[in-house]
Amino acid sequence: MIAEVQGIATAAGCQLVASCDLALAAEGVKFGVNGVNIGLYCSTPMVALTRAVPPKVAFEMLTTGEFIDAARAREIGLINHVTTPDALRESTMAMAATIAAKLPAAVRLGKRAFHDQQGLPLTTAYPLMGKVICDNLMLPDTAEGLQAFWKSARPIGTSLLPRDGSANEKGRGFPCPPHPVLPRGAADQPRLAKAGKVSSSQ
Repeated sequence: MIAEVQGIATAAGCQLVASCDLALAAEGVKFGVNGVNIGLYCSTPMVALTRAVPPKVAFEMLTTGEFIDAARAREIGLINHVTTPDALRESTMAMAATIAAKLPAAVRLGKRAFHDQQGLPLTTAYPLMGKVICDNLMLPDTAEGLQAFWKSARPIGTSLLPRDGSANEKGRGFPCPPHPVLPRGAADQPRLAKAGKVSSSQ
């Protein structure tokens, strides 16, 4: 889900933004979980908010009841982009179109894996994601895409580069970088989550 936010997103509205996979907002939008101002702590909005922004930021918003603007919301990770009001719909639909142009089965698999691995110990997450990437490689359309990639590449040492000699942004010709080598006893990553919808586009 992609949230397209205009006006004021407060309490449950802010919860919906925090629950979305992605979110864009117009300049001038305000976000808040300000129930505490009338003696009602926003306990249910808190669930989504604390999984979308850093804990101290969420607690400040919940306990002071103060609003934040779109720029601050982007800064803390509550939304992805801020646009002018006139460009909001076009920007939202452009992002949706970019995602829709990808292989649907890969996006579905990746979205599920993105959420499944959050909060897991590294020793559990990497083996689980190794299985996911194998499942991804077995998709017929993925195999077709990889075959097209290999046909357009030439071997150089132990890696591959496109025939024009350029490298991808990782400096390799492989479609995916290898997993990093983790030190023994590496600390588990803290959980940072998210989820659902507002004025939404799929």
